[in-house]
Amino acid sequence: HFKLRNEISWNKTKLEHLGEWVDPSKNSPEANQLRGHTGYAKNLDIGTQLEFFPRSIRSFQSFGYRVAPFASLGVHYTYYTPEVTTTYANPNPDAIGDVTDPTNFYSA
Repeated sequence: HFKLRNEISWNKTKLEHLGEWVDPSKNSPEANQLRGHTGYAKNLDIGTQLEFFPRSIRSFQSFGYRVAPFASLGVHYTYYTPEVTTTYANPNPDAIGDVTDPTNFYSA
């Protein structure tokens, strides 16, 4: 009734603003800030867990049940490295491309 599960996963996702707020017809400073703001989210997850299934584990593994409740206890570690860039044409030439300058980013 017990199963040991180990996991290693990695992903990299490109982040950019899409939709009505950055439509080409929008020409406000806020829309330009959103259009210029891009980035990446990279995550590495490593973990292990012990799962308990109260019924037959063989039937569980062969998808023999429509509903298969189980309990799990484990440890996971996630390492993340976000990246951000901006191409916003800030009126202040010293702030162009500076991701630490709040005037480059939209603030609601």
